[in-house]
Amino acid sequence: MVSWVWKHFEKFGEIAKCKHCLKKVKCRGGSTSGLVRHLKFIHHLCEKQEHDSNFQYLLQTKQISDSEKTEKVEKLIIEMIAQKHLPLNIVECESFINLIKLLDPVFKLPTVKTLKLKVNQFIPNIKSE
Repeated sequence: MVSWVWKHFEKFGEIAKCKHCLKKVKCRGGSTSGLVRHLKFIHHLCEKQEHDSNFQYLLQTKQISDSEKTEKVEKLIIEMIAQKHLPLNIVECESFINLIKLLDPVFKLPTVKTLKLKVNQFIPNIKSE
């Protein structure tokens, strides 16, 4: 019987790539224990969720790439900063970092320097929307 984890990974020899976050996880000898651990602790998924219809719907929705996700989150952060007149260094605030980690443990927040570089790209678009 094929393990439920293979619905979430693509196998490349002794390595499997997560379809959700694209992280590569070792699976030597076909072992799935590392894959199960990844799904459990990173994506909060377990085998019993496979039978949940809401969960099945979420799996069928389009996954966006890491770069698309990063760009969208950066744009939303810049919009929030602009609309509420917040400082760029909110991305260094411990409570903001904790919020983002709770929502997506593997997401890397942009630095203040990155936001400064990108703010001029996004601000004209915000004003026209």
